[in-house]
Amino acid sequence: PCKNGGSCTNKPDNTGYTCTCTGEYTGTECETQVQPCESSPCKNGGACVNKADNSGFTCDCASGYTGIECETQVQPCDSSPCKNGGACTNKADNSGYTCACASGYTGIECENQVQPCDSSPCKNGGACVDKADNSGYTCACASGYTGIECETQVQPCDSSPCKNGATCTNSADNPGYMCTCSSVFTGNTCEIGKL
Repeated sequence: PCKNGGSCTNKPDNTGYTCTCTGEYTGTECETQVQPCESSPCKNGGACVNKADNSGFTCDCASGYTGIECETQVQPCDSSPCKNGGACTNKADNSGYTCACASGYTGIECENQVQPCDSSPCKNGGACVDKADNSGYTCACASGYTGIECETQVQPCDSSPCKNGATCTNSADNPGYMCTCSSVFTGNTCEIGKL
């Protein structure tokens, strides 16, 4: 009387029998095929789908989970979202991640290469020019300034424009200096001797 390969055992008092069913069937006489999804094997909100021949099941996992039975929570950093050597850290609640970018890179996923001039290193109106290989920059200083970052104001007297021992004084007037000549010289730079 037991169906689908079930084994029959007579009751000790001969009042009937019991069927011991294979794992794929159930019921008094093993007449009902077990549906693999009846045991709710999919975890964390996964949807169970019986295979057409009832030989097993597959789980369609809810977002954020993976595995045969949706048993593994996906970590946001598993997909390696941080680029260019950035270090990924999962948020405590696994709702996202943050990237700690390697030197020379910026952006949410370290996708942008930092240009040396981005920090505006040239002072006093100097124009910054990135080197072609992004290894640094040069500053083209505005008139009146010098230095690697145009940090030093040029003093007109630094070039010693006054001749013949004259004293140079920086001035706001054009050309930016004034020469005080000795009694025997004259001219803007004391270049003319008096007779």
